[in-house]
Amino acid sequence: MPRLVVPQAPGKFKAEMECKRIHFSFVLPKKNTDGSTFTDLYGIQVYRKRMKAQIPPLFDATPEEVLTSVDDERDSEKQDTMIEELTTRDEDDTTMVAPTPTPVETEKTTGMRHSKKSFQDTVDIKYEKLQWMVVDKKFKRAFELSLEELTKTEDAGFIEPPLTSDDSPTIHFFDTGERLKHGFQHEEGYVYSYQYQIRLINENDDYSSFSKKALVYFALIPSPPSDIHWERMKSGIRLYWDPPLTMCDDSPLKKDVYFNIYKREEEKRYSNNPINTVPIIDFNYQVKNLELDEKYFFQIRTVQITPYRQSIPCPEFEVVIKDAEPPSPPRKLIAIGGFNLVSLLWEAPKDRDIQGYNLYRTTSLDLEWQKINEEIIEGTTFVDRSVDIKNNYYYAVTAVDDSPQENESEQSNVQKVVFR
Repeated sequence: MPRLVVPQAPGKFKAEMECKRIHFSFVLPKKNTDGSTFTDLYGIQVYRKRMKAQIPPLFDATPEEVLTSVDDERDSEKQDTMIEELTTRDEDDTTMVAPTPTPVETEKTTGMRHSKKSFQDTVDIKYEKLQWMVVDKKFKRAFELSLEELTKTEDAGFIEPPLTSDDSPTIHFFDTGERLKHGFQHEEGYVYSYQYQIRLINENDDYSSFSKKALVYFALIPSPPSDIHWERMKSGIRLYWDPPLTMCDDSPLKKDVYFNIYKREEEKRYSNNPINTVPIIDFNYQVKNLELDEKYFFQIRTVQITPYRQSIPCPEFEVVIKDAEPPSPPRKLIAIGGFNLVSLLWEAPKDRDIQGYNLYRTTSLDLEWQKINEEIIEGTTFVDRSVDIKNNYYYAVTAVDDSPQENESEQSNVQKVVFR
């Protein structure tokens, strides 16, 4: 009996709001379950489950209030646990039983005040605790997309990098709610959750196992920030932007907005997590620890936190902090005249980014200095063989750093050589 060859499950399945539709992405597996290369993708099956919950009054909160509420809940749980355990007694002993350390106490002893969950996880926990009502009792097949349908238009979906790439491609597709009888539902005072799973279909009509579940709380997203610009600081850069005035459908904002900043290096992808741990309240942010003359790319998203959702990113912008600081000048230049030549040596500056040196010469301090080396001098010695012993010469040396700008120092001390 031939062995069934099916694709491995899709990886890194994610879902997020994108205005009035839901944007999905997943990483296509390279292998089948038997270890052979997966090359015959036919399409994707998408399964969906819906629930809804009533949002309590005064559920809105600022980022700081969210974190404070989590701390208060932890402290309350800690206190309840300690009271319960302190009043627990062994039936055969009147001695109180020592309380077991709570998760909060354990975090404190290891120097961690907060868990490693992201801010979004913290907000989502509040939603998980709502009283959810079932709309769909189980996952139902929502729709199916063939590879041809998936790549027909960018509105249907797209793949990056191409399937022919050596890297594992990421496949993107969308749910517009058109296949639902009433579309995506949202009503005042309620929040709807949409949970998804997907599986792959190969050309033999065999199915992979299901992906992990992805959850979206349906809500319109705000527009992205605009007029992004930056300025150099002593330590890094400061980004500035204008906040949006509308939601993605051009309706006016009704809730406060915050911001997340994403950064990537050249030829790398963006992380799923922003560089700020808590959404930013202000319309500017300082980014530190950037290397000089390295290319960085940024995107900024607007955030609303009840429920947590982000705008599409603003257009990507590039930041390069150019090294404009010249090195220190060389020291202790010595010039010794010989037979139709001058030997020169000097002491290197202490800067770590020295590429080499330029040597300058003139026959009079009233005249312009002329550089006598065609290429950067890598060492700290040089022999000038283009001299005329009928002239007197003045020499000075400069240091050049290894930045793209090749910043040049001021001149060293001046040395005079007299041949007669």
